[in-house]
Amino acid sequence: MPHGIVHRRSGRTRDSLGKGLTLIEALIVVVLGALLLLVTWRVLSAVSREGQRESHRAQVTQLGDLVWMTLRDDLRTATEVATGPASLVITSLDPDAAEGVAGKTVTWTWERGLFTRSPANEPGRKFDFRPSLPKDAPWEATVTAAPGGGFLLDLKIGGPPGVLLYSRQERISAGIR
Repeated sequence: MPHGIVHRRSGRTRDSLGKGLTLIEALIVVVLGALLLLVTWRVLSAVSREGQRESHRAQVTQLGDLVWMTLRDDLRTATEVATGPASLVITSLDPDAAEGVAGKTVTWTWERGLFTRSPANEPGRKFDFRPSLPKDAPWEATVTAAPGGGFLLDLKIGGPPGVLLYSRQERISAGIR
């Protein structure tokens, strides 16, 4: 004989009819679901932040390489170079100019996160790192005369504390005659 009370119409016991979720069981399911959603959200958020950091790092590297190549090309054709604390004036021969005519002059200036290259009588070009850098990112750009001629270029751009996003140092032989 089955345990419990037998239902008249179906012949089933009360134990098999009353299978449902109690309020406590429903609350436990809701809490566990919320915890699962929270963990999933935190993992996705971390992945998104890391992706954004990698994107910024790639942008800084690409822009740093572009500044580096452009400045290096300007220095390699230089006939005269004047350096300042945050500027560089490069004069080079203009192959298309008549003899005795002054060369082409390019002025480079820099401040935290922004390089500007300004050829004489032409609009300047800005290389702006600021959108990809934290506001307090460490920044160092120096151009100094190298022993034996040429120049020592040094560019360091930091990111979050303790992270160096871009660092390059190179000796450039100038075309000074």
